[in-house]
Parts: sequence; C-alpha cells; structure tokens
Amino acid sequence: MTGGLKRTSNRKSNIELLRIIAMYMVISCHFVQLNPVNIINLPLGSEKVFLELEFGLGQVGVDLFFFITAWFLSDPAREVSLRGSLRSLLRFWLETAFYSYLLCLMAFLIGAGSPQLLAQSLLPIAIGPYWYATAYAVFLLLYPFVSQGLRALGRNLHLALCLLCFALWTFPGGFLPVRTYNMDSLDVWFLLYLYVLFTWWRWYGKMPSVRTSIVIVLAGLAIATLSLIVCGALAGLLGIQSPFERFCVNFGATLPVILVAFGLFLLFVRLDFKNPLINTAAASTYSAYLLHNYPAVQTMLLASLLTCGGARYTLAGAVRNYYTSRRATCLYVNRHSPPPLFRQVHLASFRFLFRVRIPLHCQKVQAS
Repeated sequence: MTGGLKRTSNRKSNIELLRIIAMYMVISCHFVQLNPVNIINLPLGSEKVFLELEFGLGQVGVDLFFFITAWFLSDPAREVSLRGSLRSLLRFWLETAFYSYLLCLMAFLIGAGSPQLLAQSLLPIAIGPYWYATAYAVFLLLYPFVSQGLRALGRNLHLALCLLCFALWTFPGGFLPVRTYNMDSLDVWFLLYLYVLFTWWRWYGKMPSVRTSIVIVLAGLAIATLSLIVCGALAGLLGIQSPFERFCVNFGATLPVILVAFGLFLLFVRLDFKNPLINTAAASTYSAYLLHNYPAVQTMLLASLLTCGGARYTLAGAVRNYYTSRRATCLYVNRHSPPPLFRQVHLASFRFLFRVRIPLHCQKVQAS
C-alpha cells in the first residue's frame, strides 16, 4: 500500500521490498481466513500451528504497512499541514475509487453484483469493504493535529501516553485470551495507537543493533508459537473449540505481533539500496490489496477457483494450484457469463485484473 504518499523515482528499495513482503503476509492471512477447513477444528499439530502463524503474519503485515507509512509521516524534516494531508487523502481516495468502480462493473457484468455491493463500491472509503482504507483515510484527516500535538507533548509526556495506550490496547488483552476495553477493533484508533508508539521511537529513541532487532523478531515468534501450542493443548484437554486459541496473533496490537513487525522494520530500515524492479512491484501493493480483498473477487477466486484442486488455500497452495486456477477461471466465466457476445469481454477482464493467462476463446468446461 502506498498510503496516499507521493511516489517518487528515489524511493528506497529496502522499504519497498518490506512493503512487498508485508503484502504477501496480508494475502497469506486472507487465504487462511477463507480456508474451507476450519483451522480451529484441526487437531493440535505442526499443520495447525503453522496455519495459525500464517494467519498471524497478516496482522504483522498490517502493522508493517502502517510502520512504513509512519516512517515517512513522522520524518522530523517533513512539513506537516492540513493542506498536504488533504492532498494525500485525495490521491488515496482516487486510487481506491478507481479499483472499486472497476471491480464493481466487472462484478455486475458476470452477475455477481448486488445492491449492497454497489453501495459499498460507490462509497469505498465511507462504507466500503476495506477497513484499512477507511481507517487510514480518517487517520490522514487527523494526522496534522495528532502529529503536532504529540510534538508539543515532549519526550516524557509522550512516553507516558505510550504506556497508557499500551495498557489499554496490549495489556492484558494482548497477553491473555480476554477482551478488554473493546480495544480489539480494526479502526482508526488502532492506527493512532501504532502511531503514538512509533513516533516516540522515531523522535526520541535509538536505533537498536542488528542483533537486538533479530532478538525482537525471534521473541515475538517464540511467544506466538508457545501461546498457540499451550492454548491449543488446553482447548483439546477441555474439549472446547474457540478462536481465543489464537488470541496472541488475532490482532495487530498484541505483543508478539508488534514485536515481530517492529523487529522486521528495524532490520530493513537500516539497509540502503535501490532496485527499479522492486520499486515497480511495490507500487502495486495497495492495488493488490484492493483486488484480492474485494467481496466479489473473494467469492469468485478464493471460493470457486482455488478449491477446485481440493487443496486448502494457504498462499503456498494458491501458488501450487496456479494451473488449476486457470481452468477454474474458464469454468466460472462460462457458468456465469451471458451469451458468447459478452463472454470474451469477461475473459479479457479476468486476464487484465487477475493476470490469469487463459485463452480468449477458451472452450466451455463442464463441471466435474
């Protein structure tokens, strides 16, 4: 995701590479979420723990996306103004609206549209299906006031605010499988919490060593893995099945998620290199999020395409079933398209939007 920031040719590829990795994590989490096999019902074992950790990577990816944006927004040399924030918001809205309108048109062409989908697509920021887009748009409106307010607090009061926010968001809800203060919602307050923590480190903290950064990442992974094993074992002994088994990786404000995300950011931000291929690929990360997270796309690709090979859809399974997905694309379009006059348009749309290499004159495939 670009976060509405102005794109330039001098982008640092270390940050852009981290952006690509974060998007991979988010997409991987979504594949696990929509898995036809309920992971909670799986017996405790390496597969279950791996899938739960893969789900948690999505929360790490969300934190990473925002840390990347916060890195630029909190630059001490950056001029903070409401006008600049509104310009960023306008660019962000235009990109979101473009893909939302395009996907909505395609959904109605193939008969996957609905009045609710139309309303969400016409107002993608206000009532759309993208929680991050909505939260980030509101954050951009608040950003100049929040940033200058945090600056005015100074080091000590800012630290006190960090500790207070940590107590509200991360403790005890980030340590124990309980909901506290209703602070587990994915909304603008969550982004503001991350910004409060990140800016204190950016303005007053020190850059840890590589060894310390690695320890932070490993500590987060160890806490998450141990928690998943212990909670899974307890759930099995008590004969209960609950999403609270994965409480430690279920939200971006939990301690292990923040540790892994922050540690990875520290490792990448100290690098300094440029690669035009990486920069070009990173420029499409936000559009990739909008495409694969659109409700109609999830229904068509995740529910219809990737299950046709019988594999559980982890992201690794998605790559493994690439060729099966090509066949399923033909199957879906031929099933749901109007007469042949429009079928070629739909196939071309699939090719353009999802980069699925199917022939424009593919023959009808009968369902097995």
